[in-house]
Amino acid sequence: MEQFGLIKKYKAMVMDLMGPALEELFIYCKRRFSLKTVLMLADQMLDRIQCMHDAGYVHGNLTSDSFVMGIDKNIAKVYLVDMKSASKYIQISGRYRKHIPYKENTELFGSPCFASLNRHLGTVASRRDDVESYVYIILYFLKGNLPWQIYGKSNELEQVLEIKTSISTEILCHGLPAQFEIVLNYCRALKFDDEPNYLFIRQLFRDLFESLNYTVLFAVLNQHFIYIEDWIFDWMLRYCSRRQLDKIS
Repeated sequence: MEQFGLIKKYKAMVMDLMGPALEELFIYCKRRFSLKTVLMLADQMLDRIQCMHDAGYVHGNLTSDSFVMGIDKNIAKVYLVDMKSASKYIQISGRYRKHIPYKENTELFGSPCFASLNRHLGTVASRRDDVESYVYIILYFLKGNLPWQIYGKSNELEQVLEIKTSISTEILCHGLPAQFEIVLNYCRALKFDDEPNYLFIRQLFRDLFESLNYTVLFAVLNQHFIYIEDWIFDWMLRYCSRRQLDKIS
C-alpha cells in the first residue's frame, strides 16, 4: 500500500499496480504447473503468509486468486492480496499479546475449495487454517484440480467436507514427492493456537528443490556459495515459446 487517507468524505487507498493472479497464469499454462514452478511459488507464498501472521492477522480465505505476481523489476515476486476476510488472531492489551479464544459455530466465508477442515466445521480462523489452505493451493497447481472441486456452491459445503474428510492424504498426494503429504499432515495436526513451524515447511520444500537440481550456483562473499532459484516460471517459458513460434510463422 502506497497511501491511505480521506479525500473529502471518502476513504481512499493507493496501491502498487500488480500483475496477474496465479489462477490466471495457471489457466494460461493449461491448468498445470511444473514441480519446479510450484516449489518456487510455494517458498514465496509461505513467506507472505508468515509476514501476515507476524503482523497479528490471518487471511481467512486463501485461494489461487489471493496471490498475484509483480510487474517490471518485481515480475518474479509473489504478492498476497484480497484481505477482506482477514481478521486479528492476537488480542493486544498494553504490553500483553494473547491469542483469540477458541470459538465454534462460525460461518465459512469465501471459497470452500481451499478451506481447511476446521473452518468447514465452524471453528474460528487461526494460523493453522491459512497454512492448510496454502497446501491445498499448491496441490491444485500440481494436479490441475482437487477431488472435491466437482462441488463448490454455497449449498454444497457438506459434500465438499465429506470428500475432504474421507480421502486420505496419501491418496490426495499420490504421485507427488513425499514432502507434500508430510506438510499436509503436519498442517492438519496443528492445534488452534499453535504457531506453524514455517521454517520446517520451507526447508522441506527447499531441500526437495535442491535434490531435483533445480537450483543455480550463486557466489556470495568470502568464497561461500549458496544455491538459489533462477525464478524462471512456466508462464515465462510458455510466453517465450509462443513468441518464437510467431516469428517462425
